[in-house]
Amino acid sequence: MEVSALKKLLSFLLLAACVGSTAQPAAAQQQTLSFYGLQMGMTRADAAQKFKGFDGGTVRDPGHGIAALELNFDREDLLMEIRAAYLRPADPLEFAGVQRALREKFVAPISAAHPDISVTLDEYGNRAALTLILLATGIREKNIEFHKREFLKQLQ
Repeated sequence: MEVSALKKLLSFLLLAACVGSTAQPAAAQQQTLSFYGLQMGMTRADAAQKFKGFDGGTVRDPGHGIAALELNFDREDLLMEIRAAYLRPADPLEFAGVQRALREKFVAPISAAHPDISVTLDEYGNRAALTLILLATGIREKNIEFHKREFLKQLQ
């Protein structure tokens, strides 16, 4: 076997092994997302039980390396959005490390396992922090449709 053909084969096998090791069974993908005990669609009262410092929209001293935790609920008082702010390090290399850690721990795995959850890392909205934003797209769309119908009623 030629050296280049052998290299191609080894590269293919390595890639297949990497893809196979990151694939999740279908049952694992269907699990409900839990972000430090918070689940999309839980009520405000249930969220208050998870954190002692919850004041209805924000959590004081959430822990887990999070500087600030903001929870947004829809008109039915169901958790629709989680915003977790992590302090932005002044050192550029440390900043890059925090970015990479948040992407590897939250953005990539949640996006892959939960297509109904939009996950973004806002690096520019707040100069003092990196904000991880988790949004339940199904709940959001349901609420947008409700408000659209209400507005259309007013136009008649």
